[in-house]
Amino acid sequence: MAKTVRLKKHLSIAILCMLFFSSIAQQSKLKDQHVNAVLLQGNYSLQIPLMDYAERYGISSTIGGSLSYKFGKNYMLGFEGNFIFGSKIKDNQLYSGISNDKGQIMGWNGLYEPYIVNQRGFTVLGKFSKVFSFGKLNKNSGIIASLGFGAIQHKIKIDLSESNVPHLDEDYHKGYDQLSNGFLCSQFIGFQFLDVNKRINFVIGWEFNQGLTKHRRSWDFNKNSEPSQALRKDLSTGFRLGWIIPIYLMQTEKYYTH
Repeated sequence: MAKTVRLKKHLSIAILCMLFFSSIAQQSKLKDQHVNAVLLQGNYSLQIPLMDYAERYGISSTIGGSLSYKFGKNYMLGFEGNFIFGSKIKDNQLYSGISNDKGQIMGWNGLYEPYIVNQRGFTVLGKFSKVFSFGKLNKNSGIIASLGFGAIQHKIKIDLSESNVPHLDEDYHKGYDQLSNGFLCSQFIGFQFLDVNKRINFVIGWEFNQGLTKHRRSWDFNKNSEPSQALRKDLSTGFRLGWIIPIYLMQTEKYYTH
């Protein structure tokens, strides 16, 4: 009985030692070698609108996620999707045809109904990135530069406290929401950190977006005319923060004898 207890004790110590030295070896690889990895990432950004985008919206936010594959030499390929949301709409005459001089809209019951307008939209991108590491300090972390291509869509969404406003039901509101979509090009420059202890992994930096979009509704109820089909320049720039969950794909070292 005593021998069995001692054997279990020694076996437990041996396993703990193996796990400890395995962890040390992995930390050394993450620090000294370029490692392949799958990166799951959650993102938040604060966007400042420019050009045509700034004429319609104020500062907005995006939240989303990405899936990337990091190759051994710190090149990365991935896909990204983001949800756009904002509360500042700059068009004060958006519902001028159906509202009074105070911007109030009357419902079926003859009472003015409160409402809120917001910005809503999304982006989808395919991205190529490169991490420039700082020598031997940490070969999988450093300055990151990214280039992405994809699509952007945005519109004005109205939130009504009641559903008795006939002018703004689901079908009619499409004439007011100014839905626009089109091509998007995005650039990012920042710092990416992959902790050798696998605890804190993040990316932080500044991004630049250039959207070339068009109005996609057939009729503009506010202007009572066909919407302009001129190409919109929906540009934005802002701060971005991402939290990374890395899945490392470390290769076993091979030894050859002659």
